[in-house]
Parts: sequence; C-alpha cells; structure tokens
Amino acid sequence: MFELSSIARLARQWRAERNRRAMERQLYALPLELQKDIGWRASARQYAPDSRISKIPGCPLV
Repeated sequence: MFELSSIARLARQWRAERNRRAMERQLYALPLELQKDIGWRASARQYAPDSRISKIPGCPLV
C-alpha cells in the first residue's frame, strides 16, 4: 500500500517532468537565432515532444 510520502514524491516527479516539457516547448518555439544565442544548439525539427528522454545530442534537459 502506498504511503503518503510515496504519493507526494510521485506528484513532485510528475510536476517536475511537466514543467521540464513545457520549458522545452517554449525554447523550441523561439527562432533558431535566439536558440543559438542562449546556447540551445538543437534545431526545432529534431524535437520530439512526446519522448520522455531527450534524444538530441548536446541539448540540455531543463
């Protein structure tokens, strides 16, 4: 049976993952020139929004 701490931990992980994906979508929505300026090296067409792990080399996980 789940303890309250286990449920809270799963909720925190879910929220962090949701926030990370939202940030990635916002960064990929920027023009490529701005992506380069902030150090986001991957191009927008390589982005796979439904993947759990970023498969883009050199792309930071936010």
